[in-house]
Amino acid sequence: MPFVTVFGGSRVAPESEQYSEGVRLGRALARAGLTVVTGGYQGTMAAASQGAKEGGGSTVGVTLESLSERISPNPWVDEEVRTAALLHRIDKLVELGEGFVVMPGGAGTMAELAVVWNLAIIGALHGKPIVVVGAGWEKVVRTMLAELHTVEADLDCLRFVAGPEEAASELTRGCWAEAELARCPLPARTLGPVSSPTLASAALSRTSDSPSRTVAKKTALVIGFSAFIALSAQISVPFWPVPFTGQTLAVLVTGTVLGPRLGMLAVVAYLAEAMAGLPVFSAGANAWTPTRMPGVPYILGTTGGYLAGFVLAAGVVGWLAERGWDRSRPLTLLAMLLGELAIYAVALPWLARFPLPIGVLDAGLYPFLVGDAVKIAVAAIALPGAWTLLGRRSQQP
Repeated sequence: MPFVTVFGGSRVAPESEQYSEGVRLGRALARAGLTVVTGGYQGTMAAASQGAKEGGGSTVGVTLESLSERISPNPWVDEEVRTAALLHRIDKLVELGEGFVVMPGGAGTMAELAVVWNLAIIGALHGKPIVVVGAGWEKVVRTMLAELHTVEADLDCLRFVAGPEEAASELTRGCWAEAELARCPLPARTLGPVSSPTLASAALSRTSDSPSRTVAKKTALVIGFSAFIALSAQISVPFWPVPFTGQTLAVLVTGTVLGPRLGMLAVVAYLAEAMAGLPVFSAGANAWTPTRMPGVPYILGTTGGYLAGFVLAAGVVGWLAERGWDRSRPLTLLAMLLGELAIYAVALPWLARFPLPIGVLDAGLYPFLVGDAVKIAVAAIALPGAWTLLGRRSQQP
């Protein structure tokens, strides 16, 4: 599926006509079978990404490592490619694009247009099309032709169109027509390291904060989700064959929403609270609450393996969330299942160390399977639904 890089302004407001045009562009490109590549942040970048998702397509966001602590990609980015510097980011946007659409924008968009235009002039784009949308850029280019050292032949590298639908149509002509692709080979592209924003990072990206404020918000998230796990551990609903508790579901949701690093930190914070004597475990227990085995505290008893498995599970589902597995119900189901398996991978060998009147699987796995299935189903409905809600809120001014 060909990649199209879309350049455009970052200050375009969601309620503006320019934003609507960006959405229409992304939708038209996706329906033409094209993957949309943008700078990954807000404005036209968010609009084109949103439209691509609405059109059933895929998106890539090329972002800056230096901004990762305070700005996250918009929620419609499927794959994030982080770059070390601004010039590297432009280079990656050009490398990935097999065609380019330039929407109205400011100085940054002008710089991007200048780069791809100059590469086209010297033949370095290998015939990749550059489609320029709107009358504004044509006036700029015509002024350059009249006042500077631009020559008429340079304009042949650009294709001017009035609107987004015409841009998509222009890109599907000639070399991009499906029957022509075999005769017009395109240079190979390399995405490099990719990841997707988590729910927490996407929500944080809606505001621009200083590094210290961002750290404070992330710290609050870790503490808040550790409390969420603690409160969920107190939930016990009569169920068959064992009572339904909310602790495991809370751990899986925490890892998915926060991502692997913050998710694991939240679970570790939860365990640290228990070790400090707080009654955060099920039935108000803490790490040192006595068990039926003399001299063995709660955290080192038969439950200890499950508690350790929580940390691994948060890392697993968080890693999968960074790859977009929490955006659809089928992938969320699979991610939650893998998270559950991570818990049992630690818990069952730990449980096997203790003298049990029945087998390890009979004691530590089979009784929980029905409840686990319910928790996985709840997560598979709630997490993609949260992405849908966040996307709607991102459209509001």
